[in-house]
Amino acid sequence: MIGLYGGTSGPRGGGARLAVTYNGLTLNNPSDTLVGASGPDTYELNTAVGSTSLDYLSEVNQQRDGLEVYPFRKVSRIETVRGVVRAPSQAKLHDKIKALANAFDPAKIAHDNDPTGANPNNMFLAFDFSVPTLDTANYATGLVPSRYYALPFRIPDPVIDNSTGFAAFFDLIMLMRDPRRYWQTLTTQAGAATIDNSLADYMSWPTLAITMTGAGSATYSVTNTTTLHGALALVLDLSNCLNGDVVTVDFERSKITRTRAGVDTDRPSYYVSGDYFHMDAVASNAIAYANTTNTSSSLSFRRAWSI
Repeated sequence: MIGLYGGTSGPRGGGARLAVTYNGLTLNNPSDTLVGASGPDTYELNTAVGSTSLDYLSEVNQQRDGLEVYPFRKVSRIETVRGVVRAPSQAKLHDKIKALANAFDPAKIAHDNDPTGANPNNMFLAFDFSVPTLDTANYATGLVPSRYYALPFRIPDPVIDNSTGFAAFFDLIMLMRDPRRYWQTLTTQAGAATIDNSLADYMSWPTLAITMTGAGSATYSVTNTTTLHGALALVLDLSNCLNGDVVTVDFERSKITRTRAGVDTDRPSYYVSGDYFHMDAVASNAIAYANTTNTSSSLSFRRAWSI
């Protein structure tokens, strides 16, 4: 759900345009030249359409009794954004088209962000935008700063037509790394605490950073005591860590990494037992730690919405 306009002013109550940024390029920028003696100079966005893909496996009478072999899961999301490149001259129009293609070229993004192919998630860049809201108590501007992590399906190739003058229509088809819409602000909590996640309406994955000052416990644990499924704990063996090590746990990918002297290495052997839990979209998530010898722990996550 991408907001293209905010407020109530403007033609037909459309309001001011809301900027959308990706890979260093800003589209729909309200600060662009929209009218003037030389003509408009902007990337104008006019349509945004989204679709979330679901995965499930049902038994033969699922439509009758609602039973599934495993339940519905959201697996991805596609957003199609349509707009117009507008420029004051033919030369500027072609330069702006080149900049658009450069920013949304999936092969170039892959080369620049994951040249070895070892970290494919690095190809999904922040696609930042705003969503209007009436909740001005929590969002004083009346806008929710939002984000998808996205990769273009293809290079945009705007249609150039003599009848449109110094303008060309384009489509952006974006594949999201996951179906969540995130808050741009990262929420970080050091140590045990009850974390308010009531603004969110969808679960999201945390990341845990553990800074070591020496060998840790063989049964270090972090627990979310108030999930919808009850208390869920993850137990790690940190007994072979050294002073200065940083252990990072990516709950989304069930991945444990140790950074020592600036070098990152995967450490699946640190896993002992338990669950890579979510941060639930409830009033609070109570985070507790145990067996914390020589550790300093910090949990971070982004609030998330269903669309």
